[in-house]
Amino acid sequence: MPEASLSHVSQTLHAPYVALGDSLTQGMQSAGVAWLSQRASYPQQIADFLGIAPFRQPILKGGQPLAALTATNSHAGAPSQSDDAWLGNPPNIELLLRRAERLYSANTGKPGAPPPGAWCEFVNELETIKNVLCEAVGDYVRAVEDADPQALLVYPEPATGLYQNLGVWGFNTLDVSTKNYAMLQGALKLSGGKRLARLGRKAIEGVGDLLGRLRAHPSLLESLSLSLLSLAEHDFGQRIAAEKIGYVLGRGSLTALEAARVQQPRLVTLWIGSNDALETTFTDRLWQDGNPLYTDPAVFAEQIAHLVESILAFDSQPSVFIATLPSPTAAPNLARSRVGHWKSILPTAAYLLDGEILKLEQVIGQYNQAIRELAARCSGRVWVVDIHALQERLLRGSREDAQLVQRVTQHAVRAGHLTPAAARAAERAARAGHLPTIEHARSIEQRLINRSLTAVESLPPEESGATLAHPDLTALPDAPNLDAFTVTLASGATYRLTGEFLAAEDDVISQGGAVGLDAVHLTNTAYGFVAREFIKVIYAANKESHGAVMRGVTAKRPSLDAFDQRLLQVAREDTLLNAPPRLIPAALDAQGALADLLGEYHYTDPLLTR
Repeated sequence: MPEASLSHVSQTLHAPYVALGDSLTQGMQSAGVAWLSQRASYPQQIADFLGIAPFRQPILKGGQPLAALTATNSHAGAPSQSDDAWLGNPPNIELLLRRAERLYSANTGKPGAPPPGAWCEFVNELETIKNVLCEAVGDYVRAVEDADPQALLVYPEPATGLYQNLGVWGFNTLDVSTKNYAMLQGALKLSGGKRLARLGRKAIEGVGDLLGRLRAHPSLLESLSLSLLSLAEHDFGQRIAAEKIGYVLGRGSLTALEAARVQQPRLVTLWIGSNDALETTFTDRLWQDGNPLYTDPAVFAEQIAHLVESILAFDSQPSVFIATLPSPTAAPNLARSRVGHWKSILPTAAYLLDGEILKLEQVIGQYNQAIRELAARCSGRVWVVDIHALQERLLRGSREDAQLVQRVTQHAVRAGHLTPAAARAAERAARAGHLPTIEHARSIEQRLINRSLTAVESLPPEESGATLAHPDLTALPDAPNLDAFTVTLASGATYRLTGEFLAAEDDVISQGGAVGLDAVHLTNTAYGFVAREFIKVIYAANKESHGAVMRGVTAKRPSLDAFDQRLLQVAREDTLLNAPPRLIPAALDAQGALADLLGEYHYTDPLLTR
């Protein structure tokens, strides 16, 4: 958007609500930005519930059914034809796996990839699965390689060039007020070497097309060559770093803070700061060359204060709702044992030492304390939304509940007080959100803990898990309970979201549901819980301010119970909860192999590798 038009826009466009943040605000899921999850970003859910208009976000193609587009988003313009090679940018892992499943069916004549529980068939098909995964990646690269960036958008840019969801993945606190597209656009120019790489890529693609009639899949060498030439041609990392900003802020020198100011909102949500600490989990260390890889808490306090004060200085005098930050150590990738078999898309994260994890917890605590103190200083204009507490319960607490029931049932089976079938029934009840089962298991574990550490005798049956076979403790709940993170799936079954890594038995979710396939970003349903927390605080603040918070934002005042019904609908439509991709085990095995390599590379101690 041209700089000269900013003053004109400020007079013609007043967006009631603007959201600032990073990938969690943008709606990233399973490492990708695509329609599949962006449609359920927490700002979009807030805006839809409150009837706020305009509210637009740059939605990238990937996973959208053509008939559903108009009903779920109010953008102007007809949607483009869906193509399953478009997987978002960066690509969504779920969509990549589903694309590979379709290729598997097309090339084998079988109706779908083997279900995760059919291990014999699954292992026998590993070579085919590897080929279709490579082909799916190649299809994606070809789809986006030479495409106009605008072709990735489901809807054309609004006439003003401005969006109301200004979340950009990878942004830290400072980036919101400093980073723009113009700073990175130089990386998109093709040098002589890059032009040579393009010619090489085109040549390989041409040969591949000629040979395509003779074989079902591109060879592994061909796929790797194309990928490496693509990286050399475009400096792919820099290209994505620039384009991710261009999609949201336009291809000029506009920052996210300036884009928000121009729109003069009355309501601003701000959830930023996770990336100030998250880099440490990608680099498996907190310090490098004596310098911290996280933002110093004192510096963070200054940056967040400057950002909020800048927002409060808008002429529209907005109310600001700022969220506390979740701890990276609550994510399932950091909960895995480095001694045992673990799987994660961020393999090096599990090699943080215990002392470093404790330090990271302290840093996040200091960040959140700075947020709370800032809100207290700006009382009446700034309200805190405690997402940290929500995610501690949603990710860590729910995971610990599930593992607690497993420990107790396993002990009871070992002691001969419970049959495996009865133990599975109790675990299924807990997975379905039957709280009495979890509470009973907690009381049993406490008795186990109270034994002498050197005792070998078992507790009496009634005190060591035999009672878990009682019908009241194996019954499945017949109603959801959002306060306990229990929802109803499309099948009608109840299911309790947990912070474990996503897994399925055959085609039914068996654990997880709070985070996507990257173990960091949330599922659509979990984003709904974040939106629910924001809306609770917005309503309380509106009451406290005698209606001033919502004045000029929307005339709609639906009850909070009405949002709960919306959240349950999101859960019924959540593809990760209702139909987990069958190729998840294959993808996780590949990540596990990478994890082993990285662990052995960084550490020679055999205790830190399996």
